[in-house]
Amino acid sequence: VKVDPSKYDFNFFTATEYDKKLRTAEEWAGEFNAEIIINAGMYSLKKNHPNKGYLKNYDHYNNQTISGYYNAMMVSHPKDTLLPSFQIVDLTCTPWDSIKNRYHSYCQGMRMFDCNGNPMAFNKRPDQSCSMILLSTDINGMIYIVFTRSPYTHRTMLKFLKSFPFELRQTVYLEGGPEASLYVKTENREIRKFGCYVSTTWERDDNDHFWELPNVIGISKKVISNK
Repeated sequence: VKVDPSKYDFNFFTATEYDKKLRTAEEWAGEFNAEIIINAGMYSLKKNHPNKGYLKNYDHYNNQTISGYYNAMMVSHPKDTLLPSFQIVDLTCTPWDSIKNRYHSYCQGMRMFDCNGNPMAFNKRPDQSCSMILLSTDINGMIYIVFTRSPYTHRTMLKFLKSFPFELRQTVYLEGGPEASLYVKTENREIRKFGCYVSTTWERDDNDHFWELPNVIGISKKVISNK
């Protein structure tokens, strides 16, 4: 799914901010009037299921700790209108101190491509395969949501991304397995995609529904003012 961030708003919705209630992608979309819902990132199983990386939405903190392991930061709602309305920042190329006060909302995740389009090595578990959902940006600032139910290793997915007919740059891994969710609802189309398989922990292909999620990204058309 290709999204022009100049025409759409990217919002971070979390159970910690909204009634401590987990919702499916479809429920998040209906309740918060979003046309697209995707995972915000991997989350902890601790109380309230916080994001595994830093996650802040205006004055609400879902997780106040910057992870030293994750080097992709999604930023939204700029304080200066001259800044991109949404982008994925590589923290090894752009220091955190240089952006931490420039946006209202931040969500940290696991990097797959760096700012120069180089793939990460994924040496820790190179043979693990799973369904997955990713968020990526190209050299022109367009945003791409990539979903696969069929299980692939991260290295294989990176090869697929490299073969796309546009130059991808910063890419963040959002989620894998049955939690991976993509929901799109427009005036004339509905798309419902949910993952399933994970090597060694969920080796099956029988998931037939969205799982409840604590943290999501909601994407909606910008409201154009008539002033």
